[in-house]
Amino acid sequence: MLLKRLKVLPSRSLRSAERLLLASGLSLFLLLLLVSLALFLTGRSWARRTLFFPEISSSRLVGGTRFLPRRRSLELDVQLLVEEAILGPELPMHRPLLPRETRLLSVLARQRRVYLSLSSGILREGGESPFAPAEALQALSNVILFNFPRIRRLELLIDGQVPSGGSIFRFQPRMLK
Repeated sequence: MLLKRLKVLPSRSLRSAERLLLASGLSLFLLLLLVSLALFLTGRSWARRTLFFPEISSSRLVGGTRFLPRRRSLELDVQLLVEEAILGPELPMHRPLLPRETRLLSVLARQRRVYLSLSSGILREGGESPFAPAEALQALSNVILFNFPRIRRLELLIDGQVPSGGSIFRFQPRMLK
């Protein structure tokens, strides 16, 4: 039989230098564990948000989930959501909801009313977005109101001005039902 016996290191007591090294390594590990736990517990929490984008083959809206950091206020949460909607879909089988030239100018939230001002780039037709401007604004309002049901009224402005069709750009939660 060619079985060889495994050589086992002889048991010996650790020297003081080895003990010191082991203790410092263990203390460093515990310190890093406590720091990471503290950062996890005090760090920002993430909110699950649903964004809707049209499919490539049709103009049917399909939802996709993104985890966005929670902000200090409704204004900042809505601002981040709209910026994500302007950036467009993550998946290549979806098309952008808004024209690429669209920019978010400002967001103001007061007493569960949100005023959102977009650049005039939203009025461009024919780009990658399959929607006319009014339909794109309606879809954007649906995204906002779906993710923030506490909003009572959403006013969409273009370059800070009420559009000529004023009333079509005022969206209320009851329109989603």
